[in-house]
Amino acid sequence: MHPYGTALNRTLCPGLFHKKKNKFGGRLKLKKAIKCFNTIYDLVGLFFLIGLILCCLLQVLARFTDSLTIVWTDELAGYMMVGCCFIGSGTAMRYGGHLGAYFLRDRVKGRACGVLLLFNALVMLVIFAIFIYGAMQEIKLVGPNVAVSMPWLRQIWLYIPLIIGSIYMSLYTIRDAVIAARIIKTGNTDGYRTGFSSPFPAEE
Repeated sequence: MHPYGTALNRTLCPGLFHKKKNKFGGRLKLKKAIKCFNTIYDLVGLFFLIGLILCCLLQVLARFTDSLTIVWTDELAGYMMVGCCFIGSGTAMRYGGHLGAYFLRDRVKGRACGVLLLFNALVMLVIFAIFIYGAMQEIKLVGPNVAVSMPWLRQIWLYIPLIIGSIYMSLYTIRDAVIAARIIKTGNTDGYRTGFSSPFPAEE
């Protein structure tokens, strides 16, 4: 019988039982907050995707109906595509959906597997740091420049999705590094999806 599961234990050790309840309550709140944050992030990606589809559809319809060229749709579609690429990369990172070569990783067992995964995570963090730094430098260079066909749209918006996506992917890469460190400590990879068809680690 679980020591915290009886009325007697709740009566004799209310502080201990209450502490355990609060602990799991905090985890539940954290999971809900993460889920809410991920939902908002995915909605931003969906906005870029729908915008890209609408821009392309409008351009095609205009050409085939009145032989017109709506110049701003081409340029805006480029902005939307950049947003889809880098915001979508974050979503793929969350689910372990990026393509990769796992022949080495899947042949290494125990703590060696954790070391390899930790090395991979650290390399990815360096790459994302370079992305963020490069995007910030580009924002300084373009300054007040605007889109050619849309004077109301500044060119810095080409680089903001790169920064957001890179920060988001960095957070999940840190998650990967923590799990890898846990594998190094315990030598146990059970429960972590590391198969060829499921890039490590994927969210359930």
